Amino acid sequence: MVRTHTARRSRLRYSFFLRHHCIQARAVTEDGPESIRRAGLRPTHTPAVRRHRRHQARSG
Repeated sequence: MVRTHTARRSRLRYSFFLRHHCIQARAVTEDGPESIRRAGLRPTHTPAVRRHRRHQARSG
């Protein structure tokens, strides 16, 4: 699958949009598990959980 420049730009714009909302909400790493539980998502498949696990692994 070939991704166009427009698709990359769109993903980048969406990423900034989400980051803005997280900063505005003052979200922290510890909010991840509760947010996933509230949303009813399967925690093993969300990018937030994978990021949270990586962060925990690095922290020790």
